[in-house]
Amino acid sequence: MAESSDVSMAESSDVPMELTTDILSRMPVKSLFRFKLVSILLKNLMESQYFSKIYLENSLKNNNCSLIFKINGTLHRSYLDHKNMVLKLNNLVIPRSFQLSPEQTRKLNQQNSAINDGKLVCERIEVAGSCNGLVLIFSGFHHIALCNPAFERKHGSFKILPCINYSGFEINPKTNCRNQRSNFRVFGFGYDGYSQCYKVVCLTQSKAFLYTLKKNNRLWKEIDLPCFESTTTSIINREQVLYIQAYKHGVVTNNHLHWNITEYDDEIKKFAKETILSFDLHKEEWVQVSVPDELNQGCTEKEGLKLKPYIIDFGVLNGSLSLLTHCLSDDKMNELWVMMEYGVKESWTRLCNVPLRSGIPLVYHREEDEYLLPNSKGLGWYYPKEDRLRKVKFNGCGYTEDFYVSTQVNLCYESFVNPFTQ
Repeated sequence: MAESSDVSMAESSDVPMELTTDILSRMPVKSLFRFKLVSILLKNLMESQYFSKIYLENSLKNNNCSLIFKINGTLHRSYLDHKNMVLKLNNLVIPRSFQLSPEQTRKLNQQNSAINDGKLVCERIEVAGSCNGLVLIFSGFHHIALCNPAFERKHGSFKILPCINYSGFEINPKTNCRNQRSNFRVFGFGYDGYSQCYKVVCLTQSKAFLYTLKKNNRLWKEIDLPCFESTTTSIINREQVLYIQAYKHGVVTNNHLHWNITEYDDEIKKFAKETILSFDLHKEEWVQVSVPDELNQGCTEKEGLKLKPYIIDFGVLNGSLSLLTHCLSDDKMNELWVMMEYGVKESWTRLCNVPLRSGIPLVYHREEDEYLLPNSKGLGWYYPKEDRLRKVKFNGCGYTEDFYVSTQVNLCYESFVNPFTQ
């Protein structure tokens, strides 16, 4: 009833357009789709870039977001509400091309022995990242798609991107599996505010590719790999081979994509040198973002080994680049760092400690001073001052309240951005 009265007021010719936009920009996306069917005025407004921008700004300001979970190879969505400790799961229907047919499943089961000895690797669905309400999912190089999870839940809501033709990742059409000849491939997805278009970067050990979401663009272009000095044998510059933290996809903030780069040292238990590799979405250039000095200065001795702090996870917390670090000499807590001013090394600030086996916080709730933490026991709101975790439970899609949730969860802000108009 309240939504109907709001819409009636918004449609009234006596109501200023600014107020109409403000009213609609605070409503759920699902409700807005219904309103588009009953009013041409509202339909035209909601399909405008201006409204899409205002709606997204409100979502970012008010932490109006959803969580995207990957559970047993399927994707689920749940709207995030700080006051609601039991979240409802909804299926996120993936494109049919991503799903194995019954015949492919049967053949796959018959080849378990080949798969188990490492010759074949089954393509798994992964969430590569989100930006402005859009989510990028992929399965190998041949199935890449973009969607807005808040839109209608149907196969057609995914925009299928071109496949990447790269030797070493050929798909066996009979099993939907690939021959594994490379250690990793990671993606990054972000929005270039200067050219006003979305871009996807794919990074492997020996090649890098860029795709720009422009009308009628069907091609990925190969781009130069980053180059930087190295004194270790783990990074071979003459062959342009990097070691990147495997299966950790890039995160986006300040018009840059970011990956954690590590260099090995045989004398040190973990990583000898760490930095953040960054890709400027506008200039399409590689740059480096410095990490806190504490990560690359000094080691402690323990049982004959040199130990130092190292990055175990990184991400974006309320718009700022963030790191989760640990040192093997401390078996109790991890440390959360945030870059308060982007690109300024001295602005790295240690915010608090978080429990072991936790992932990077997904969001910070300022009013309650709580962080949403994924960890090995599930998902919960963490209050660092009292070292207290309020566990979040789930219902829906056949799962009970005590369902175990892994750390494979992505944050997606609610938006009215349509992937098909990008």
